[in-house]
Amino acid sequence: MTGNRGRHVLARVFECLGTSPLLQRRD
Repeated sequence: MTGNRGRHVLARVFECLGTSPLLQRRD
C-alpha cells in the first residue's frame, strides 16, 4: 500500500510542476 501512495504523490507532484516525464515516456 505504501508503493501505491508514493506513486500517487509523485504523479501529483509532476502535475503541479507541469512536467510529466512518465507521460512523455509513454508517448
